[in-house]
Amino acid sequence: MTKEKEPVKFKTVKLLPTLWSLDAYVIPSKYNDQHRKDIASDMVTRYGANYECYYEELEKINCVINVSATKKSKSKGETRIIMLVEYDLKTIVHELLHVLQHLSNLSGVEMSYDAQEWQACMLEYLYGEFMDLKKIPVLK
Repeated sequence: MTKEKEPVKFKTVKLLPTLWSLDAYVIPSKYNDQHRKDIASDMVTRYGANYECYYEELEKINCVINVSATKKSKSKGETRIIMLVEYDLKTIVHELLHVLQHLSNLSGVEMSYDAQEWQACMLEYLYGEFMDLKKIPVLK
């Protein structure tokens, strides 16, 4: 783990009532190459696949991706939605909307005018999980 003043933080949030989870890497404002290496190493353990693939992907920040973990990884073959985001509440809310789009795509539950309530409830729940940076654990 880096010895930076601002470490990378990590949190898994169950996307209830589904079986999927959101894994969020909350990155410091001074994101650097060591943070990127730490996250890539963690992703290899957590999801399988190779380091270089994750390292390249981590050049982009403030994004949401889907990962299907390998069976031998810590996530044991589960599909995870991953959010890499700076700790800025406006940016987090923006990325959480993308999380809802990914969840909609995975589950087949449509995001539309007639299906607003599930979106509003899920956004409220997810926002509550990220409101207090002090409660988000440091990536180990």
